[in-house]
Amino acid sequence: MEPRQPSALDDFLFDLNGYIILKNAVGPAALAEINAAFDRLPPLEKGAWVGNAQRRDYNDATGYELHNCLEFDPAFEQLIDHPGWINYVSHYCG
Repeated sequence: MEPRQPSALDDFLFDLNGYIILKNAVGPAALAEINAAFDRLPPLEKGAWVGNAQRRDYNDATGYELHNCLEFDPAFEQLIDHPGWINYVSHYCG
């Protein structure tokens, strides 16, 4: 996958909404691997740990948050510096 670059429309939508949705940022094979890893998680209460990963939802609006997900399953490693979104993070978050 070639690295994606933010467009003028992305800038406008980010300024308007405070976020943008990147469709197809991760390919179907990677998405299937990541979803399978997430499905392997045992049921966790907020604040509970599985190995060195922790479910740490800050509030109900944020949904399920798994901190240190790399410690739970290596499938998540492919998201680090992924070309589908890394230039967006650099552009909007510095």
